Amino acid sequence: MVHATTLDKRKENSLLKKWAKQREVLEKAAKDLSRRPFACEADAKKALELFYQEYRHQPFILKGTVDVNQLSGAGGD
Repeated sequence: MVHATTLDKRKENSLLKKWAKQREVLEKAAKDLSRRPFACEADAKKALELFYQEYRHQPFILKGTVDVNQLSGAGGD
């Protein structure tokens, strides 16, 4: 019985490490996506949808929004 408990604890620790690594990767990808400029709202929504598809197998709930910020032209309006 002791061996089963030890094995279960090792499996649990292994799974927790795996999830922590997956979370790091996901957070970095989300941060990179959030810093990317898009030409229009539709492009940003498409990128968010592709992000969801790419990371859909992660053990996390993914939620995101698109915030529209208009930048003025180079000449300054």
